[in-house]
Amino acid sequence: MADPVKTIRSLETLSSEYSVFERDQVLTEAQLNSVARYFDDQERLTRVELLGVGLVGGLRVSLTSGKIRIGKGLGLTTDGDLLLLPADTAYDSIKAYDEKAPFYAPFYSGTEDAQVMLKLWELVKEGESDVAKQPLNTLPGALTDYVVVMYMESYEQDHDLCSAADCDNLGIVTTHMPRMLLVSRIDAATLLTVLPTIGSAALELPVLSAQRPKLSVALDSTGKLAALYRAACNGIHASLIASLPTLDGKLPGLLAEAFASDPVGGWIGKLNAFNGVFASRDAGIQYYYAFLKDLAETWNDLREQLLDDDSVFCPELGAFPKHLLLGDFSVPPQMRTGLYPSPLTSDARTPRAHARFLLRKLDTLLNAASFPLPAATPIRITPSKSEGSPLEERAIPFYYAHKSDFPVLPAWSYRLTARKGAQRNQGYRWAEYTGTAAPDVFATQIGGHDFFRIEGHLGQKVDSVSATLKAAIASANLPLAVRTALLHNDRKKIVIRPPRYGDLHRFHYLVRKEVTAQLDFGKRFNQAFKNKIDAAAGKDIPDVIKGDKVVDTAKTAYDKINTAIDKASAPLGVKKYSSYRQTLSDTSGNWKASYKEAISTAGGFKVSFGDVVRTDFSSPFDSMMTSNHSAWLDWLDIIIDRRDEREDKRLLLSGFIQEHPGIEHSGGVARGGTFVLVYDDNANVVADFCLPYYVQEHSEDEPDDEPDLVLPDYRLPDIFDKGYRIMEPIDTRFTKELNAFEAKIRPQWMEEINIQKNYSKFFQESLGSLGDVLGKFGADARAGVNVLPNTNDAYLNSLLEDIQAKTNQIDKMRDQLAKGDMPDEIASKMKDQLDRYQQDLGNTVKETTRHMVETKTDVAAGQPAADALQVIGGAIVTIKDEKTLKSIASDFKGISAGAPAAQQNIVNGVMNAGGMRFG
Repeated sequence: MADPVKTIRSLETLSSEYSVFERDQVLTEAQLNSVARYFDDQERLTRVELLGVGLVGGLRVSLTSGKIRIGKGLGLTTDGDLLLLPADTAYDSIKAYDEKAPFYAPFYSGTEDAQVMLKLWELVKEGESDVAKQPLNTLPGALTDYVVVMYMESYEQDHDLCSAADCDNLGIVTTHMPRMLLVSRIDAATLLTVLPTIGSAALELPVLSAQRPKLSVALDSTGKLAALYRAACNGIHASLIASLPTLDGKLPGLLAEAFASDPVGGWIGKLNAFNGVFASRDAGIQYYYAFLKDLAETWNDLREQLLDDDSVFCPELGAFPKHLLLGDFSVPPQMRTGLYPSPLTSDARTPRAHARFLLRKLDTLLNAASFPLPAATPIRITPSKSEGSPLEERAIPFYYAHKSDFPVLPAWSYRLTARKGAQRNQGYRWAEYTGTAAPDVFATQIGGHDFFRIEGHLGQKVDSVSATLKAAIASANLPLAVRTALLHNDRKKIVIRPPRYGDLHRFHYLVRKEVTAQLDFGKRFNQAFKNKIDAAAGKDIPDVIKGDKVVDTAKTAYDKINTAIDKASAPLGVKKYSSYRQTLSDTSGNWKASYKEAISTAGGFKVSFGDVVRTDFSSPFDSMMTSNHSAWLDWLDIIIDRRDEREDKRLLLSGFIQEHPGIEHSGGVARGGTFVLVYDDNANVVADFCLPYYVQEHSEDEPDDEPDLVLPDYRLPDIFDKGYRIMEPIDTRFTKELNAFEAKIRPQWMEEINIQKNYSKFFQESLGSLGDVLGKFGADARAGVNVLPNTNDAYLNSLLEDIQAKTNQIDKMRDQLAKGDMPDEIASKMKDQLDRYQQDLGNTVKETTRHMVETKTDVAAGQPAADALQVIGGAIVTIKDEKTLKSIASDFKGISAGAPAAQQNIVNGVMNAGGMRFG
């Protein structure tokens, strides 16, 4: 049996030579075929190696109305076959495609001795005549379980016609017939080959994430801050150490393109050396952290560039030499041969070149990195880009030193280096890199820069750094602010405090001015007061009062008050608040003691002469003694100090973090943001942070001098000569007035006394014997006879006596006032005494009634206490003072409330007798 026809794979064996023809040469078939084979191989190699392989486009499969449709398109096999379908084509039938077809190894499974062909069916075009075709629905299972394969059937066939007599050689015919086949999804999986690309290899490279130190309010020392960053650095370091060796494992060719030998071992050695330095060193650890972030970003950028490289260099020729999978019907994008362009035609040529650049950049950064201990270096602000832009677009950081064998400038930005513009990179060490003077970076527009690197300040004194930066910002009109924060929990170590003058300080000045004015008034009044006392002594007033000589007493008090006011006024009279607080510190608060002495002495001065002084309005001494304004100063100091404590908390890093939790280190500050200098308790800058927004500094400079505050004219009445009078002591004046009153009223009194004597004599003679029998109290006493009832209750009897006595006294005083012949002053005093008597009588009425209720006195008719109601009621009638009557009515309500009915009758009886009603 003849060997089966085999599918030809043209590039399986490449022709390496061909014949060159000469004139009149007799050509053989071998010579001619060698030329054809060579050029056919070269053409196929050109397609595969320089153009690419796989599905170029189109050839999409679908099911429509029970028919298979395949769109026009083309593809290229790894044997160089160009598979073309020039127009959309519909297929409605199938026929068997079996072992009778040329042998194609991928269509067979099993061992070489027992190979089994896959189940394949060839698609028949709609309308094509073929006796072997069958409807699509004869396929086993559903169409969605199948995949379309486009296959280039290539084979050679010998058409020699031989007989017993001779053999007429017609030559060998090579056939290349594209066919559309169906194969199950399971079998199709054996035909689908995915070629390894740079991008697919890059997918297996790890993505590095730079750990972020999480700042907290617990940060109060350089050690804690460094420990926080050291932990983050160790995490990034470990990721880099684990990731770098994967480059040679996944992309060995890429490293070979950039380096003569594998540099990864040297890189790891550098990383370990840096990590060892910062294992025990705190200074500059933020720079080390930023450096590791640069490496992680460069690695990720490298990976991203490689992901864009879908090319295949020298694809495996046996991958899919004669077939392409066009996809299945359920999920068309699946089970399709991909497109694998060559590096020559791929869009990834630039990304691949960029990736090689980034590999060399990794090498340069690792070798150029330098972390000397912080020292006095120039402080510079460099326009840059934020972390939202690639690392290559940002300014070159401070920590990359100038090394001639590892130049940073040309290794920083692929875009600029490719365009011969490496010197356009900004950076702290630009002058060192180029060997020329650095240009003024802020002389031109900075609108394209949304970030500003700030470097060179670590290890320097914070006040100097802050002043330098603020001057540079002001000089270049930069849109950023600078603030400072102490890395400590003791606010006493704060070095930079913004001026905090405000409304509280202005109000404090106002109060100081008021207290000073009061003292000044007091001093002026002190002088006028002493002068009047000196002038009145021995004339209007006695020369000696309470055993002391008036002039000496006044002189002693005057001197003490003046001295105390002068001592208190000096510190209070300063205009600047800071000077006032300094004065307090210098004098240990003596103004307060002097102020207290001035007040107490003024009070004593006034008390000493209280009997001889009459004031018509509050004197300056009174204002001094009753004013709390001096206490306001202490209260305001407390409020200001408390506010300063809160503001100081904002100047501690812990407080700053609490108020601005978004703070973090970026090596600079964004446009419109705030750069935060962090310093230790030695005032050295140890770290920096930034915020993406402007932090308003709560500050206002204290004015050199406050305005003069002058009291208006209407505030200064002539209190020093008017408004008070020096007069005789009140007891002396009263004695004189009483003697005058007695001389005037005595004749009238004597006339009344004589009438009373005659009246008494009449009753004494008429009732003398009866009085002896009945005594002062009698059961038959009648109202109007001035005889009180005997209630058999000694306390009640005494209360009734008191009521009767006070009632009689009130009646007499009213009679005297009714005559209208008293001096005004005496009449006024008597009216006051009359009011007091009425109030006393009212109290006795209430006490008597309460006692009767509490003791349940029987006031029924015929009982001893029955007439007591008339005595009490008569007293109420005598009282004319409305306030006293209201008080009685109010108390009667309370006495009556809750009392039994019998006792309520006592109250009602008293009120009826007195003509009162509950309101």
